Amino acid sequence: MFKVVTTLFLFSLLIKSPQPGPGDLEVRLINDKRKEMAAGFTSNVLIMLLNNTDTIKEVNLKLNTSSYNWKKIENDSTIQIQKRSSLNKIISIYIPENTRAGDYSIELMAFDANGNRFGNVSIPIYVKPRYEIIVEKQKAPTYLFSDDSLGVVFRIRNLSNIDVMVTSSIINGRIIENRNFKIPMDSSILTKVSVSVPKNLSYYTKQNISLSASVNDKPEVESSASYLFDIIPSGKVKFDGYNRFPVKVTAIFATNNRMEKRDYGIMLDIVGSGQISEKKNRRLEFHLRGPDRGGNPTLGLNDEYYLNYSSSSTRISIGDNNYRLSDLTESSRSGRGIELQQSFGKFSVGSFFHFPRYYPGIKHILAIYTDYKINQKMRFSAGYLNKSNSKNEISNLLSISGIINPFSWGNTEFELAMGQKPGQMTKAYKFSVNINKSIFASHFNITKADPGFSGYVSNSSYLSSGITANLKKKMSISLNYDINRSNLNLDTIYSNAPYSKNINLMTNYRMSANNTVGFGAYIITMEDRSPNPLFNYKKYNGRLSFQSKFRRISINFQAELGKIINNLGVKNGDLTDFYNGSFFLRYRFNESVSATGFLNYQGGQQYLITGTQRFYYGGTLNASFRKKTQISFDYRNNYEMKEYYRDRSLLSLQIHQKINSNHEFELGANYNLLKNSLNKKELSMQIRYTYTINIPLSKKKDVGSLTGKVINMGVGQVNGVIFNLNGDITMTDKNGNFEFPMVKVGTYILAMDESSTGLNAIACVPGPYMIKIEPGRETQFEISLTRAARIKGRLVIKEDEKSGKKGFFPIKEEIENLIVEASNGTETFRTLTFRDGTFNFDDLRPGSWHIKIYPNGIPQGYILDKDQFTLVLTLGKEENLDVIIFKKAREIKLQHTF
Repeated sequence: MFKVVTTLFLFSLLIKSPQPGPGDLEVRLINDKRKEMAAGFTSNVLIMLLNNTDTIKEVNLKLNTSSYNWKKIENDSTIQIQKRSSLNKIISIYIPENTRAGDYSIELMAFDANGNRFGNVSIPIYVKPRYEIIVEKQKAPTYLFSDDSLGVVFRIRNLSNIDVMVTSSIINGRIIENRNFKIPMDSSILTKVSVSVPKNLSYYTKQNISLSASVNDKPEVESSASYLFDIIPSGKVKFDGYNRFPVKVTAIFATNNRMEKRDYGIMLDIVGSGQISEKKNRRLEFHLRGPDRGGNPTLGLNDEYYLNYSSSSTRISIGDNNYRLSDLTESSRSGRGIELQQSFGKFSVGSFFHFPRYYPGIKHILAIYTDYKINQKMRFSAGYLNKSNSKNEISNLLSISGIINPFSWGNTEFELAMGQKPGQMTKAYKFSVNINKSIFASHFNITKADPGFSGYVSNSSYLSSGITANLKKKMSISLNYDINRSNLNLDTIYSNAPYSKNINLMTNYRMSANNTVGFGAYIITMEDRSPNPLFNYKKYNGRLSFQSKFRRISINFQAELGKIINNLGVKNGDLTDFYNGSFFLRYRFNESVSATGFLNYQGGQQYLITGTQRFYYGGTLNASFRKKTQISFDYRNNYEMKEYYRDRSLLSLQIHQKINSNHEFELGANYNLLKNSLNKKELSMQIRYTYTINIPLSKKKDVGSLTGKVINMGVGQVNGVIFNLNGDITMTDKNGNFEFPMVKVGTYILAMDESSTGLNAIACVPGPYMIKIEPGRETQFEISLTRAARIKGRLVIKEDEKSGKKGFFPIKEEIENLIVEASNGTETFRTLTFRDGTFNFDDLRPGSWHIKIYPNGIPQGYILDKDQFTLVLTLGKEENLDVIIFKKAREIKLQHTF
């Protein structure tokens, strides 16, 4: 037993007795790794104190944090260490909440009993970021009028202990805008949001402007604030008691030289479109334009006549339309014919027959189709199409297609088609799938059609595929592969795009909220499909792109460098150098005016041109003034050769002027490069005048209107008086007129906000007021404002005539809180007398008022001389009333003793 005790004692000494150190007393940091601490909290640090002497020692510890204003929580009492031993000590440090995040080093000093410092340790500390922001709204009006505009201001405060990047989302009606800010620690920024109210608003509404902000590095830290405005309608909107059908009649003067000869012509264009039922479930559209002036639909110079009718279950089209069955059989064909479609719940059937207008190879087309919609995520269609060509050959096509979207992150579409014409059976198919889930997105679209397929496509191969991965919040990588060898049976006013093949690898890095840089590697093949091709090349190149946005300025920059194989050149297949650069700038002057400009540079050997440098430049200017005048101007000096298959605009000017709701004027000028040419140009101009006719169809059965007037009977002003009709709000103009232009039929309560009538103003007739709105009629209401009268009264106490005589003593009790009532027959008000016996009635309507004094509460010994009075009040006057109360003296008789 003795050996065991001896062994345990020696083992404990070995653990607790430190090895002799360089000094008698030592202080050590047990863990010298960097400590992570949170601002606004207390954190602990563990140290070791060693006494290498044979005597008990006393030490003091002091934390040197004067430069950081940190505090050691423990008191500075003396610490006692036994001889030849060590002591572990926990030091608690409070880090103030406003300490900036980052690396720090603080010094802990140790002193002996005599105040001599015998050691110190440096404690590495990392203060962790603490994120907090607050969005506050600044003062703004509670209501706006129609056509008003103002700016509301939000303040975003950074209460974090670090500078933060903040993304804010502003919802202004239907407009969503994102803004980004860098806010230093303990600072704030102000951001202004422009609010505009539509002109001639016919109904009361509310508009909400909200701003929600979040920290980019910690999106869960967010804050929001919002403004809610009452929007008061314009008094300029007049009630219309009829349901009307708008018809626009336009006279067109047009000129062009497309056929190398200047032609002039006048056309008449009549368009009608609108609802033709009270429930707005039936719609009618028609268009009549003629005579034909050049047959170019892109410029609106062709004649066009159609009539469309649609309801919840039926659709009928007669005349000129774009007829469609499916992507493979007949995607879009301009023709003159008829189409009928009928729906039976989830199932619908339809058919059309037409004569193509701009494809002479086809005489007529007949189609029958059906559609079954299982639910919002699944739908299937089938169709049959019969077409006859100019050689009287008949082609028959069958198509089955569908949409299947089983998941929210993916969707698929497909179509299978078979074609049969004399001596030949052909097929075509189309399939697409799109996936967008979390950090992964992908798409795959393929179309194939056999040679001789008699549908909208033939002898075609089309593939578009790609995959994108968002590796981090700021970085994405995508790989795409596309092939386009489509042959579309387009109307002759259009042309097929060149054959192309493209494979690329791209990465984008978002340096900040407004700046993105991208890198890419590309292999591009382009082949002109015309009988005498102008280009056929293959490019290998790298591309650098940069996008930036700063306030009103947006900038895009792109640079390319690579090799090109020109398969039409003299040295077929040789690799030559090329380099391209482009710069795009957009500047928004204000909400109404913006401008863009671009500059493209091409250098090296491209197309059939060798050793050339080519500049392409242009710009646009768009302006809108008071929503009545729109101006658009576009200019560019030229186009690349690969775009020659289509019409290209070199110069365009469009001016649209709305004179009022019925009259409009428009001027258009276009200077174009014609399709399939490099230098053939056309100058066309149009002048349009439009008059709108609103044809009455029926009297409105569910709405009416309320117009009112406030009559001034001696008050300062009658404008700005607010009326509330069952929650809808409007306000009087300078003449006291107000209006609720569109109100559903029924009985309403109209209330006047008396706080808006001004000082000492009062309505002659008390409210609220019962209003009945009748269908298609204008209800009128009048109310007079006059100056309010006032009654000022007092209780007058009179002594009994016997008071003061021998044997009579006055009663000295005070009289207060007597009930006084004022009534004019329709209104009754009550008040209490004050301690000094006075009372008031303010804001009384002029007229006869009956005043009654209730004797309840009068002490014994007091008698009312008169408890009822009649006063005739005049506008703006004050009437004084004295209420006499007699103080009755008491006689005290002394009884003589016998």
